[in-house]
Amino acid sequence: MPTGSNAQKEHKRYLVATGLLAGKSQAVIAGEAGCQPRHVRRLAREPATHFLIRELLRPYGRQLARCTALAVSAIFRALQARKQTTEDHGAQLAGVGRLAKLLKMAQG
Repeated sequence: MPTGSNAQKEHKRYLVATGLLAGKSQAVIAGEAGCQPRHVRRLAREPATHFLIRELLRPYGRQLARCTALAVSAIFRALQARKQTTEDHGAQLAGVGRLAKLLKMAQG
């Protein structure tokens, strides 16, 4: 593939989009894409990458809606926790945070 070709850039854009969805760091994504973290940041900000992320998440709309309901429930339980229980509220809230990031990416 020629250096700087459109196909190469779109492949990097795909790697950036899937890496962001997977929660990978910019350094890891850059290593996988064969570029610098600065290039990953630039691609991540482009509207075409946001569009690609929305399209990648589109098939999971129902699952994200169910996860949102579970996240609200987890927040409610964590806020009402008065003592340590068998449920790990910290882990639940970390999952809620990850869902929030996914929903933000889905919105563009």
